[in-house]
Amino acid sequence: MPRLSKPTCCATTRRLFDWHRGALTSRRLAVPVRHLPGDSAANRDLQGEAVELDCTTHLRAATVDHLAVGNWMTVTINSGEDADPVEYPEAVQRPRFPESEESPLC
Repeated sequence: MPRLSKPTCCATTRRLFDWHRGALTSRRLAVPVRHLPGDSAANRDLQGEAVELDCTTHLRAATVDHLAVGNWMTVTINSGEDADPVEYPEAVQRPRFPESEESPLC
């Protein structure tokens, strides 16, 4: 007779114990792991800081960068010849990916 499933909070724990005892295959254990929330500790460990920044965040950062460069151009063009040069704006930080991989987000 199959065991009744426990509440959701204990289901993952039960699966881990079953996997450890050999009563559950790694393939069946991978199913709930794949459906963990994007900001879970497991996803953060696997994908690093890329988990916290999605495609929308990257687009917002690019927008901020372009606006900063546009403002820099305006100030540079409209300042006098004797004025001190304005520093070029720095880009907003984005997550770093290993060079062998492309961004999984965009």
